[in-house]
Amino acid sequence: HRHGVGKALVEGLNRAFIAQGIARYHVTVKASLDDTNAFYRRLRFLPAGEIRMYGEIWNRYEYRLSAEGDR
Repeated sequence: HRHGVGKALVEGLNRAFIAQGIARYHVTVKASLDDTNAFYRRLRFLPAGEIRMYGEIWNRYEYRLSAEGDR
């Protein structure tokens, strides 16, 4: 069951990054993990390409932060 823990963690990380002046960051997710890829897309992470790592395809996502916290 989903309880919003992942979303809360991402939101907390975003607040910490904004406080440190970080404007954007990337995450990498194994392409075959459909639920995980959908999670990041739901949270408005932007597709930023694919890479091959450990013999598999991974999706790269970018999150752009704003000082106003309007994401």
